[in-house]
Amino acid sequence: ASVLTGALKGRESFVLSISDGEIGNWDSEKTDFAQLASHNHYAHIHLGSETQFTEDLEQWMLHVFYVKSGDDLAHLMVDITKKQYERFTRI
Repeated sequence: ASVLTGALKGRESFVLSISDGEIGNWDSEKTDFAQLASHNHYAHIHLGSETQFTEDLEQWMLHVFYVKSGDDLAHLMVDITKKQYERFTRI
C-alpha cells in the first residue's frame, strides 16, 4: 500500500488491481489500502473464488469482478475502462 500511496498522492486516479489469490501481508496493509481505495476510482478483478481480500473489498462497497477465463477478463477490462472514462469523455 505504501508504494501505491506514494504514486497516487495528491490526485484522484483510476486504480485497477488483479489477483488470483490472497495477499500475503493483507492484515498489515488493509487499513491503508482501504483509505487509498476510497479516495480513487477503484475496481478489483479476481481470478477464482472469494478470498479474505475480496470479501473485505466487497464489505467496503468496492467493485470486485470475478472472472473464469481469459475471454472473460478481456471483455471485462474493456467494459470497466469504458464505464470509467465515459464520465470524462463523449464518444
